[in-house]
Amino acid sequence: MTTTSFGSLLREARNAKGMSQRDLATALGFSSPYVSDVESGRRNPFSDENLSKISSMLDVSLERLKRAASVSRGFFTLPSASTRHNEVAAILAERWVKLKPGQLDKILRAVI
Repeated sequence: MTTTSFGSLLREARNAKGMSQRDLATALGFSSPYVSDVESGRRNPFSDENLSKISSMLDVSLERLKRAASVSRGFFTLPSASTRHNEVAAILAERWVKLKPGQLDKILRAVI
């Protein structure tokens, strides 16, 4: 499974709805150049609040938008979970850069 960059996902969804960058910018309260910068990857993706609005406006799942935004930002925010969930996440984060491609594929298959 590959993850589309946030900017590409946003651009494709916006174009599919026939919206201009100006239309989206106005609806979100940003400038057109700001939206352009987000789509081109020069700025980080929008906040989660705005992702929710974008999800509704462009008919893209919020989960997909959040995943693409997290990959583009380079960090992830985990929802509140049990102590065990937090422990597993912390161990995975510690060892993340040492995981080999085959190990990453196994983890991906286990969680999908």
